[in-house]
Amino acid sequence: ELAIKPRRQLGGELREVESDLRALLAGGEQDSALAAASRVAMASDQALAAAVAEAEAEIARVETAIASQPATSSRLKLHAQLLTNGQAYGLEDDHCPLCGSTIDESSFMAHLTAALESIVEENAVLASLMQQRSGWQGELAVRRTRLEEARELEAERGRRAKAHLEFEARVRARAEQFKLAGAKP
Repeated sequence: ELAIKPRRQLGGELREVESDLRALLAGGEQDSALAAASRVAMASDQALAAAVAEAEAEIARVETAIASQPATSSRLKLHAQLLTNGQAYGLEDDHCPLCGSTIDESSFMAHLTAALESIVEENAVLASLMQQRSGWQGELAVRRTRLEEARELEAERGRRAKAHLEFEARVRARAEQFKLAGAKP
């Protein structure tokens, strides 16, 4: 097919092949850049996946700590209400209104105050753990987004590398056609 084309057209196609070959030779630099980018992307993917796993592990750790708390938020609330009501109700003939044991007023009030302080401390620990969980959940969302973005970039790099390889194959095939036709670039 190439042998019967007019010389002018053949010369134009030869210049086009020469241009493609120059681009292909310059593409050698692209190949090494693509290979380096691929290595960086793989390392980045591994680091981001490890960061996601770390956040997931921290959330699990905090969840375990929350579950191991001696009281849940609703239990703390009920206990606080009981103590507050006991404090408001007071002693009944020097007896505890809840258990009926004999106790003096100062001991009764000291016990209620200590129990309320304990609830405040437990609530603070629980609130701190819940805040940690919330923080790690936010961090996990950010890390997952970064991982997804990195994987999308790597997929795009892969598509470009494939397109580059296909371009190289077309240029080589075309050069081979010219070679077989006896044309010299």
